[in-house]
Amino acid sequence: MRKSANPKYNWGGLNYRFIYHTLNKEKGLLVLSFPAAGDIYFYSVFDEKMYRVPQTTTFSEYIRPFRKRKIWYGSLAKQDYIMHYYRNYSFQAIYWDPYRKVYYRFAEKPNSSFDYYDYQTYYKEKALFVLDEKLAVSCECSIPPDYYKMTEYAFVTRDGLCILLYQPGMDSFYIGVYEINVSNQ
Repeated sequence: MRKSANPKYNWGGLNYRFIYHTLNKEKGLLVLSFPAAGDIYFYSVFDEKMYRVPQTTTFSEYIRPFRKRKIWYGSLAKQDYIMHYYRNYSFQAIYWDPYRKVYYRFAEKPNSSFDYYDYQTYYKEKALFVLDEKLAVSCECSIPPDYYKMTEYAFVTRDGLCILLYQPGMDSFYIGVYEINVSNQ
């Protein structure tokens, strides 16, 4: 029996297969961020159940499923996957901040100027969502380009959210504390 892929659930290769997570030890929650899902999921160690929390962001345009072109040979399929990733949103790493009782969730915005043959266009603008303890979005902001492109290299300390700063050559690295002003109105 031959299996066929349902394009409704095909999100486009490696870039959408990562599962990002963080642990809230105080509440016994494993919080999950899927690249192709705007919503957040969490697993409670107390009742051993998975829950979904809908997210409301300005990323109103959800990630479209990938529709692969039929080809017989060559690397067009790989190129299609890459183009799909750069022209869509993707959600990334999520971190629990036990000092401020918030979550930080990174995302990437589509890059409409992406050119497969021009390495300089490979950058996707980063966004950061600050979520309260109930995983509701309290703040959304853009990450300046001087912060490193891979937000998986971030961590939380008493000082705040620390992100690797971009340095040409990367022979050494520098960490910056990212400051966000959130006012409860």
